[in-house]
Amino acid sequence: MTGRLVDMAFTLGGKQRVTLEINGDFREIWDKLHQEQVLDVEIKKHREKRSLSANAYFHVLCNKISAETGESEDAVKRRLACWPETPADRRSQRLLPLCPAL
Repeated sequence: MTGRLVDMAFTLGGKQRVTLEINGDFREIWDKLHQEQVLDVEIKKHREKRSLSANAYFHVLCNKISAETGESEDAVKRRLACWPETPADRRSQRLLPLCPAL
């Protein structure tokens, strides 16, 4: 589900209150969760996903590179996708050696 941040305010108790505008119907999720005392919340920048054909082509390329270099397909995928190998690396935004600098 996508949306946008609309507003942020502070309560008298010092907590932050965030207002979201949701693209889609949020009512079913609201009905299931609005009375819960604690929820896990994650908001992140939207990214368009690869098409199925682009994803298939990526896997074909990884297979061919793997066959030529002797490197495992997973290692090739990590390098080409610039996806850090561990959760700690992802949190610190560390890039792998063959990834271009951002």
